[in-house]
Amino acid sequence: MKQFLKITGIIIVIMIVFFSSIYLWINKEKNKAKTVNFKKQLGVYALDIKKTELGIYSKKVDIYKNLQISFNLDGTFNMNMKVPFLFDSIGKWNAAGNGLEDWNWLYYESWDYSKYKENIGNQFTSPWTVDFSFYINGATPQKGEQGIQMIYFIKVR
Repeated sequence: MKQFLKITGIIIVIMIVFFSSIYLWINKEKNKAKTVNFKKQLGVYALDIKKTELGIYSKKVDIYKNLQISFNLDGTFNMNMKVPFLFDSIGKWNAAGNGLEDWNWLYYESWDYSKYKENIGNQFTSPWTVDFSFYINGATPQKGEQGIQMIYFIKVR
């Protein structure tokens, strides 16, 4: 009986070490992917008026074509103007991991930073195309304004 308990204990310890190692490896790979995606996203992007369907906002395309968003090294973003189809022009962002369904996320300053958590807010893709473009999916518009489903940006620097 003592031999059985000893063997069972050893098996349990081996399983804990094995599964802990797998967990640590997965998290290391996920963090590595986030770092790669973060670095890839850094820079300045301009609104792509050719791909973005502005809808009711197309009357002011001459204004909105100048919209730019900057992703900064400190994990913040800022836009050069406020627009009705995006809730705010400044905030925090975090990069996706490497999963098929992983998104980057925008969190607007006016949503209250004390409530900020990773992977909440408005989701957007990584710049995975040849022209380093990305899109914000289902962005939250300013209060009382109409939203745009996909807002495309293209890297300018």
